Amino acid sequence: MESAEQSAAQSVGIHYSFQDVSGAPGPWIPLRGSLDLSAAPGEVRDYHLTVRLDSPGAESGAPGEQRELSYRIDRRLPAAPRISPASGAYWDPVSVHFDVPEGSTVCYAVQGDVVRSPVAWDGQGVAVGVPDVREQYVVQAYAMGASGSRSRIVTARYLVDTRAPSLDVLSPVEGTFGNPQALAVTFRNLQWVRYSLDGSDPASSGTPYTGPVILDREGTVTVKVVGMPSCAASRADP
Repeated sequence: MESAEQSAAQSVGIHYSFQDVSGAPGPWIPLRGSLDLSAAPGEVRDYHLTVRLDSPGAESGAPGEQRELSYRIDRRLPAAPRISPASGAYWDPVSVHFDVPEGSTVCYAVQGDVVRSPVAWDGQGVAVGVPDVREQYVVQAYAMGASGSRSRIVTARYLVDTRAPSLDVLSPVEGTFGNPQALAVTFRNLQWVRYSLDGSDPASSGTPYTGPVILDREGTVTVKVVGMPSCAASRADP
């Protein structure tokens, strides 16, 4: 009677053969360990091979069970995603989206390292910005192909300032003066600031304010200043 040790000693022999481009098998090679299939970076390579199991108890020269296997090693880099909206200054919170290349998924990070702490995008807008705060945000993203290869990292930068628009005239104050006065204005989150010195509406025919202006005039001067908020079509008056 055959012992368990004798049975274990009769191991199954495994051979493999690579098929050429015409599908013809190549020489049989004994499998002596793991078989590593690879491709160069940026390359896609197909492998077609036949594996044969030879039982020790089979007649000499008799072919064993065979199986055909196919593998594709795809090391091509997927196209990088596109981040929208584009980098820039915004006066409302931003909803960030990604254009996903076909067959890929997108991973992103906000104010973080997308390589160390990526977040899988679920297709919903990513909120950037909080009310009444001015802050710079950095969004990074990459696409991951079905084979696990990653695209280059793309970056978008947003300056989000959700503070309310403001406009203050620092000078001149109301009064009577014996020398020329300066028109000095501070403002934020305004598309433009215009002024008039004759009491007319500066929004329609005023002079653009680009910095302090010396009002070298005699008599009564009626100063009016107006600004257009960056986030709305309404006017901001001091």
